[in-house]
Amino acid sequence: MCEPTTIAIVAGAALSAGTAVYAADQSNKAAVEAAEREQDQIDDAAADAKNERIREARAARATARAAAAEAGVAGNSVSALLMDATMQAGMDIGKIEHNRANGIASSAASAKASQRINNARAAGQVVQSAYSGYTNYQDSLKIQGGG
Repeated sequence: MCEPTTIAIVAGAALSAGTAVYAADQSNKAAVEAAEREQDQIDDAAADAKNERIREARAARATARAAAAEAGVAGNSVSALLMDATMQAGMDIGKIEHNRANGIASSAASAKASQRINNARAAGQVVQSAYSGYTNYQDSLKIQGGG
């Protein structure tokens, strides 16, 4: 029973399903590319923030050394100030890196969620295409007097 009507109905349903799958694939690729761009921006912003914090720490240590030298102070208190400036910068850089890692993870999770949504929509469209094809086939049988 491969009359032209049946072939057209099946071909239409297959084309519709294929289009849905292709669209989901393209949307998934776009989501991944967007996440990669976002993650690159997160990395760049974190690198800039870390470099700025390192420059600030160097400046703070230089200022402390100069002030100590002008005052004629040396010893453990100056060393403690210099180590504190280094420790504070290290803690800030650790926070920057933690935020960077969280941003990357969030971006990746968003991309995965978009992919799941795209795939679910495509699956629904494939089912809808199959159902439409089936009902169209049933309708054509009725019109032909076979149902």
